[in-house]
Amino acid sequence: MGEKDLTKYYIRREVELKINELEKQLEELKRYLEKRKILDSLNDKCTFNSLNIYEDYVSGDPVYSHFKTFIFIMICAGKDNNGVPVFGMTEALRIEQATLSRVITSLKKFNLIQEIKSNDKDGRKKYLNLTEKGLELSKMMEVAE
Repeated sequence: MGEKDLTKYYIRREVELKINELEKQLEELKRYLEKRKILDSLNDKCTFNSLNIYEDYVSGDPVYSHFKTFIFIMICAGKDNNGVPVFGMTEALRIEQATLSRVITSLKKFNLIQEIKSNDKDGRKKYLNLTEKGLELSKMMEVAE
């Protein structure tokens, strides 16, 4: 390989590395924008009417973090009630991991959400979706808007 060929090779390699780096940054930006879109949707859904319906449904004084987490799962699960990964929820909801664990436990106790099995091989990833009771509450809240 001549000196010109070697120079072309290194330049091409450097360009490929830069392109890979830019593609990673683009993917990161897309993930951020998707989270932002979910958060904007979350803010739209956290209305006074929805909070009142939630309060009546859980028969008690609702904790806002519980309400917000329920709405987040409702939005992310979508119409098909797909599993929502627990990983990343603390970041998206801007709450501590310990708080999220307590909220999930509480929502499970109210039978509004459930943990569903992961399809990955090691089974460590946790996913949540709405129970029948959670779907019923979700529909009541949608009508109220």
